[in-house]
Amino acid sequence: MPSAIQYFSDLDSLHHVTNNFLRPQSAVSLYQNKKISSSTMVDNKQVSDTRLTDPRQTPRYIKKDKEELYQDLLQLQQKYNQCNEENTKLKTQISSLEKQVIHLTDLVRNVEMFCNKKTSHFNVFQLKKQIQDLKTVLKTKESELESLKQNVKTTKIDEIRIELQESHVECLRLRTMLDQQLRQQVLFNYNDHTLIEEKLYIQSQMMNQLKTENDQMTGLLKIQEEETYYYKNLLAETLKTVRRYEETIEDLHKNLKGKNQFMDKLAQKIEALKNTNNGLADKVVKVEDLKEEIRILKCTIDDQNKQIKSVLSDNEYLKGMVHELKIKNNEKSEIQAKEKKVLQDQIAKISNQYDLLDDKYKNLLLIQVQAKNKETAQSSLIHKKEQTVGLTLKNNNDSFQQQQIYVPKKLRAIKMNDVLHIGEELNYRFRIKKIILIDVIEQFLFDDDNKKEKKVSIKQLQKRFEKEPFMLFEQDKALMFARFLIEDNSQEFVEFNIELTETLERVKSIFTKIIGNYRIFNPDEEMKHKEDITKLIIKYKNSLKQHFDSLQSNNGELSKRQILETFIFMDIDINNHQLEYFFLKLFVFSNKIDRFPYQKIFEIFQQTQTASTPHLQRKETQRKKATTESNKQPVYVTKSLFKPVEATNLQQV
Repeated sequence: MPSAIQYFSDLDSLHHVTNNFLRPQSAVSLYQNKKISSSTMVDNKQVSDTRLTDPRQTPRYIKKDKEELYQDLLQLQQKYNQCNEENTKLKTQISSLEKQVIHLTDLVRNVEMFCNKKTSHFNVFQLKKQIQDLKTVLKTKESELESLKQNVKTTKIDEIRIELQESHVECLRLRTMLDQQLRQQVLFNYNDHTLIEEKLYIQSQMMNQLKTENDQMTGLLKIQEEETYYYKNLLAETLKTVRRYEETIEDLHKNLKGKNQFMDKLAQKIEALKNTNNGLADKVVKVEDLKEEIRILKCTIDDQNKQIKSVLSDNEYLKGMVHELKIKNNEKSEIQAKEKKVLQDQIAKISNQYDLLDDKYKNLLLIQVQAKNKETAQSSLIHKKEQTVGLTLKNNNDSFQQQQIYVPKKLRAIKMNDVLHIGEELNYRFRIKKIILIDVIEQFLFDDDNKKEKKVSIKQLQKRFEKEPFMLFEQDKALMFARFLIEDNSQEFVEFNIELTETLERVKSIFTKIIGNYRIFNPDEEMKHKEDITKLIIKYKNSLKQHFDSLQSNNGELSKRQILETFIFMDIDINNHQLEYFFLKLFVFSNKIDRFPYQKIFEIFQQTQTASTPHLQRKETQRKKATTESNKQPVYVTKSLFKPVEATNLQQV
């Protein structure tokens, strides 16, 4: 940018040209002066702004004086210098504060390390020493900061004084120059008008240059103001962090005082408890046992969380089953409505046929009456006969209505083989929910009214089988099972009556024989079976997947027989108890006895990390044995998975 010195040098050249113009000169000197003026004009045109290239557009009258513009320039330069100084100060402060922050963070880390370790009198003494050293460092740094602030102020005042002196000298020189130019302009003639225009053009260019300089300076000032604002914000943030660290240091002091008091109390307690070391050793052993028990409890809690997750997945599956059952119920209701319409049409046809027969019967009676009237003319006899005919017609109508209301419906009797799969399904369901058979019979099968009357109907049992824990929703399973428990199944066909009742003792005996005795797994047994099965499945994982994919499946479900044949084909060593546990886990997802989703095998029985050591496992087993002995309940033996149940006639019970 062109400085003020360049501006004054240009004014000196102009002054020199005007002085030469006033003297009597020759043609050669005039020509040389014109060349010099033209060269200066060209130079100024190169430096000037592009907006004032045309000499015709130069302003004739300038509103601001040169002195005011020069003063504005000086003010802008002063502001620029001030901003530079403030920036340098802020940078130095920020660097010092960053160093302090780093130092304080290191101190805090060291203090945290000391606090985490076992404290002692030596560590406390070292911390106190470090705190004293930090206080001295803070005092020295504060004194240095105050000295720096004072020095910056003095240097700033000196610079401002020097700039004022220089500006005053330059203003005086400019005033003298302007006075000389005004005196000389009075003596100019008409012929010198061109030179005046040239001078004005040069001055306008200089003014434009000053304006551009002013704009640039204002832009720089704005940038520096933004930088100062940013650095001020940084300073505020750093000061906040410093205050936070100071607060943390104060908190640490308080904690140290509290810990010192606590250490003193502990020392007193240690002195008092020196005589009771034997008892403390036993307590230490107990504490270790308690820690081990806590770890065992954590493991059990994790297992319970897993069981909760499995129960949630069961609930989701049950929701899906309920939705499907609702759809099936809607379909059944539609079918029943259609059947009702067909029955109503049949009843209407029968009623029409009855009306026709009734009309024919009445006509026959009338013919008989007319014949008798011809034979006998006695009116009393005719009256009596009419009364008898009316009574017979009423009796016939009543008998027909009774036949129409009660039509006994004969259905095929339900045999043992029809209900075996329902009994096995309920067996699986009770074992999953860990409900004993006695509790099922006493709590869920009969209510208080049944126990008072000592009888149960088919309708009542059907409603109970559709609820928890039986949940027999599909294909009228509840009705079929209720009929089997109450109806006489010795015959081939039975008259169906939903209100038919039977004694509780007989229903109990048939129910227990169909479901059979079953055994509920302990948590230890479940863990053991799961670990053994997971080992086997991880061992034969790839081959099992390939074999299952090659088999014919219905929506990703395989039969029990197919799964057992694969185990035999691949020589997988698995016993009956493990197979029971295996199919119980799959039944949770399929809710079927004969079809199981084979993809769920690899999700249920996958490898899990167990952090229990043999010592902890032994402790856990001992604890669980103690609890099981204290809370013993009757547990039944399961039916074999491979032996089919023999069909027996339950009517002999």
